[in-house]
Amino acid sequence: MLGSYANASDAQLPRKRKRPTVSCSECHRRKQKCDRQQPCFHCTRRGKTEICLYEHTAEEYMSYESITTELGTIENASISQIPSDTRPGSEAVIDQLMSRQLGYSSSCSTGTFKIVSQLGEPDRNPATFANSRRNNDAAAQYLGLIREIPHRKYVNILVHSFFTNVAWHYDVIEEAIFRDELSDWDQVSYTALKQGPEYLPVNTRYFPALLLQVLALALLYQPVQYDDILDDLKYAPDIDFSDLASDYSTAGHRIMCMLGSRDMPLSKIQAGLMKACFEKSIGSVIESWHTLGSTIRDAQELGLHQLSPYDANKVASDASKPREVKLRRKLWLVLHLWDAHMAVVLGRPMATRLDPRVVSSTSPPTASPPQDQQEVILSPFDIILCGYHAAFKYLQDIHDLEVTSKIAQETVQKIHNAVVSNISRLPAWATSPSPTLDCKYPWLPAARETLITEVYFVLLALHRPFMSSLSTSRVEALKAALQMLESQNRLFSQAGSHMHMSFTLVFATFDAMVLVAATYLGFPSDNLELLPASMKCMQWGLARLDAMRARNTMAGLAYDVVQALYQKVLSCISIPDPPALYTDDSGNFNRVAQIPSGDYAGQEILQVTGAMANTKQDLDNQLRQEPLFDLVYQDLLGKSEALKQTDTAVPRQEQCGEPAHDSFWQLMDDLT
Repeated sequence: MLGSYANASDAQLPRKRKRPTVSCSECHRRKQKCDRQQPCFHCTRRGKTEICLYEHTAEEYMSYESITTELGTIENASISQIPSDTRPGSEAVIDQLMSRQLGYSSSCSTGTFKIVSQLGEPDRNPATFANSRRNNDAAAQYLGLIREIPHRKYVNILVHSFFTNVAWHYDVIEEAIFRDELSDWDQVSYTALKQGPEYLPVNTRYFPALLLQVLALALLYQPVQYDDILDDLKYAPDIDFSDLASDYSTAGHRIMCMLGSRDMPLSKIQAGLMKACFEKSIGSVIESWHTLGSTIRDAQELGLHQLSPYDANKVASDASKPREVKLRRKLWLVLHLWDAHMAVVLGRPMATRLDPRVVSSTSPPTASPPQDQQEVILSPFDIILCGYHAAFKYLQDIHDLEVTSKIAQETVQKIHNAVVSNISRLPAWATSPSPTLDCKYPWLPAARETLITEVYFVLLALHRPFMSSLSTSRVEALKAALQMLESQNRLFSQAGSHMHMSFTLVFATFDAMVLVAATYLGFPSDNLELLPASMKCMQWGLARLDAMRARNTMAGLAYDVVQALYQKVLSCISIPDPPALYTDDSGNFNRVAQIPSGDYAGQEILQVTGAMANTKQDLDNQLRQEPLFDLVYQDLLGKSEALKQTDTAVPRQEQCGEPAHDSFWQLMDDLT
């Protein structure tokens, strides 16, 4: 009876898994698909290469014991003399070393492989085998990626192009430091590279990732008249610079993933930001947002978010590195501004918060030009600081605004008044052209117009959610959009063809033009005094997008959408011939502001009736989605075909495809 009970009990025991485990121990534990490399992709990306081991060889060790009596040459050897704490791990790595690198077959029962597997190597630390294997694999992978870096003569051309055409946008890569690091990289020997990246200094180890992102952006922003020697980089007849740029950017990103986030230098943060910039420039906005988030987390790991003077000095305790402290502050500010801007535009959550009091300012702002402008010393980052203290610092507050809150209108009024006041106190070189300074700093005219665009985008984003309920918000949002479009027109006329890939020339124009169209479609009887200027700005905007669409995918998508909206405006509003407005090329913050408008402090909530009440309520709900959000995420644009422009008419909306339900474009259909 007891025997039958025992048999029944044994029968209830779960059957042992017979399928062998082929994943490494970490992938098996985390239930991830393993690529069976040593180390595997997941362990490399997570920085866990030291624990990427495979268990099958340890299991095979048990089967080896059954044939020990057949090995006459080792009958007197005692396996028990090998330390038990090192034997399994040692045999696992020895088996991999023997079979993968030396070529011995594990199926031979009496060969050298079996002897070594049974004996192990007690005189050598088992970790040495694993480290040797990982080092060889990492070195091979690293060498394969850095081979993407072209010859130094091409690098010199592209680096010069980057610091001429691209670097001024964010000023987070100092040319002198970068060239010093490039020189150090050139001195790294092939012998050192073969040993693996872990044998290189940390800064040198990560530098190729940054270099490849720099080369990618330089290729992406090449002008039409470029150095013909760069054609030698093309490895196929039909390849262009954007394809090469994608190759370089991908290789740089793979280097960052391979090296992980341990002992990372600031150059990894710079490379991550440049990667996000590249992705945004080619229209991969969602990927850019994810890259930005990963870069922000790396920056927080390095303590860049500790911006108070005490914390910054504590993080960089070496008093001989004030330049590093300055770079850390610049990087974190730019990351925060990217985070805030993309959150407001795309309706995404924010990952950063920044106290404006810890951000240094430029020289005391003044509306009067300096006595001797030749003595004025500027950097592109001074433009960013001006924009931050004038308007950008309010983006996080705008993102947090609750439209239905009782104090929202009061908050909007305070922010609006503060931004307008700050604009009036900006330094003269940031608001008006200066022949002396513009000649001294070739990047200044484009940077100035970018500043004007971004400052007025803050006002547009501030008032846009309240357009249906506050008449003054509707006026101020429209005026801000016109300022943006006028500034974009000046920027486009100043920039060369290499700037056609810039997302600034697309996203700002698109957001502003959609708001102008929505204003007159939703409220056709309002702001008629601004209608001629609005139509002229939309015509200019369409012309700019059409000119850029050959090189910029996002420009083509934006053109199709705005052209359809423009057709709707023309069909529902009687528009007189627009006068030739804004024909001068001078930059001025105040030209559109001179158009009369109501006193913002005396705002009044509109009481609407009839059919327009529902329309305005729908407009309030849909404007919160932000037009660029729909451009990026809706299937409408992904499925549409390019609209062909004619001399007599603008294509009808039906050619753009069927808009998704509850989208911004469905609202545009409902308004007509």
